[in-house]
Amino acid sequence: MLPVSLRGEQKINFFDALFVAMSSVCVTGLSTVNIGQTFSAFGQVVILLLIQFGGLGIVTFTTLILCVFHRRITLSDRMLIQSAYNLDTLTGLVKLTLRIFKITLFLEGIGAIGYFLVFIPRFGIRGIWYGIFHAVSAFCNAGIDLLGGNSFCAYSDNVILNLTTIFLIIVSGLGFPVYWELARCAFPGWFEKDGAYARKLNLHARLVIIAALSLIAVGTVLTLAFEFDNPATLGAMDWPEKIMAALFQSVTLRTAGFATISQELFKPASCLAYLVLMFIGRNCRRRKDSDHRFAVCLHVCKYPGKKGRHHHAQKNSGRNHQKMRGHRHLQPFHPAASYHGASGRGTERFSGYAV
Repeated sequence: MLPVSLRGEQKINFFDALFVAMSSVCVTGLSTVNIGQTFSAFGQVVILLLIQFGGLGIVTFTTLILCVFHRRITLSDRMLIQSAYNLDTLTGLVKLTLRIFKITLFLEGIGAIGYFLVFIPRFGIRGIWYGIFHAVSAFCNAGIDLLGGNSFCAYSDNVILNLTTIFLIIVSGLGFPVYWELARCAFPGWFEKDGAYARKLNLHARLVIIAALSLIAVGTVLTLAFEFDNPATLGAMDWPEKIMAALFQSVTLRTAGFATISQELFKPASCLAYLVLMFIGRNCRRRKDSDHRFAVCLHVCKYPGKKGRHHHAQKNSGRNHQKMRGHRHLQPFHPAASYHGASGRGTERFSGYAV
């Protein structure tokens, strides 16, 4: 509401300012005013910081502030970080937080470069700020833009902008534990000192990646099936542009908030499908972005073949009992040994974080 935050003669009441601030922190992407036309450069910087705060989370942001001012991280602070990231150790939590911040800046930097290629030729030097703002907004899934009330609808045929936004939304949704697993398997030599020597992804990472790609594919196919002949959405586009717009729409349904198609013009069947996909893709905090897809995947995998397995177990119970009678000493089953080998060392639960 400060005059320095507004452009020229623009005015904003308390409730609109409160709504924009809350929407930025909660990365919902909703706004009652035009962000680009209402707020000055200073106001946009404030909104950007609120989006980054909401994307990182209060625990990570607070830890970073304590590190910047060289404040001591107490045991209670470490326990809070441990709870926030669902870890089983109190070792190396500050390094983990700093690593998360560095990865965030790195990925947002990649996205900003992609946006530079689009916005600088059109907006000149102002395109640099547009690239940074939209990179942070896309990675944090805020969906707040500076281009007006139509989001990215004017860029539905721009391959660079579409792919950059899709990349930022997808990688932000995978979550930091999955980043760690991908890096550990891709560059095992870098992680030997941490004891993370397994050469395959753990169950959590595999399920998250499979579920994310499956939901994106389903959303893309449903969008093409329902909207390919709708002149208000995909009907006027050629097929390459239709596929790209359908893919963007499917990815942004994980509550990213951006759009390259007018959202109010979809068919009822599409809206119903999108409601289901948005419910699965919803998130509350950065560390739990993939938890909903993980839970849905577990529920889906729970039922197929259940009856068959039960019938097979009953059929062979007598045979197995006869075999087991001859064994006086049964070897115990070690989950860690089955994953890492006969040594039994290690565990699947994000062991790489304990550095």
